[in-house]
Amino acid sequence: MASVWMLLLLHSLFMCGLSLDTKLIKVYPKQHILGVFQASLGNEYAFDASAARDVCEHLGVTIASKAQVVESQKRGLETCRFGWIDEQIAVVPRIKVKSNCGNGQVGVILWRADVSRKFDVFCFNLTDFEIQNQAMTADQESTEKPITTTPKASASSPLIPISIPPALSHNPAPKDIEVERHLPMSGTPASFGVVPVAVLITVTFAVLLAVFLALYHFKINRRCRMFCDAERRQENIEVWEHCSKKDQQKTQEENDEENNNSNSRSSPDRD
Repeated sequence: MASVWMLLLLHSLFMCGLSLDTKLIKVYPKQHILGVFQASLGNEYAFDASAARDVCEHLGVTIASKAQVVESQKRGLETCRFGWIDEQIAVVPRIKVKSNCGNGQVGVILWRADVSRKFDVFCFNLTDFEIQNQAMTADQESTEKPITTTPKASASSPLIPISIPPALSHNPAPKDIEVERHLPMSGTPASFGVVPVAVLITVTFAVLLAVFLALYHFKINRRCRMFCDAERRQENIEVWEHCSKKDQQKTQEENDEENNNSNSRSSPDRD
């Protein structure tokens, strides 16, 4: 029992020492990431699992949980020192691979060490978390929603709303907008003034050529038909005249033959 009271007394003395010299506690990073930061005492590990929780409370915050450290690591928190968390596990958040930090792994590396082992501690500031979370939510909403502006009305034209895409919603310099308009990426609709004009000219020329060829073909065929019809008419006329002559000649011969027959018949009667 005496040993327990002795440990409690030593712990109280340790915390009193901390309260008397808070400048020795180092905080990293200065700008907390989603409310999470790492607290250490000098260059050596100094806190066991119990003392680590007391350090965060002494700083007016709470000890961070595993989920809070994971979310902070996703937002950029990276250290090379292990620290206690609320689940009494030592963790080190890593983004880049480094052989002497977290065994060369990335993510939130866990170390289920004995609670008496000394590490740093990860603390959580709820106020900083709420402020940063609201700021990130506002930035995300302003990025997702396009800004609609209305130009000044003129006497000759109605008001036309202009929708600015999210990529230009942070008030870029007019020079940047100009460059974006005058130097569009290849294959985008901004190249409408180059390729479609050439295609339009080619299509127009092809249509005019087709029309010209069609008219020329029609005229040639018409002349051929007229010439052929004239030849046919001429041949018909010649055939008709030839047949008429033959008919007239035949009729004349028949008449002459009848006259000769009639004369031969009338000659004996006269005798």
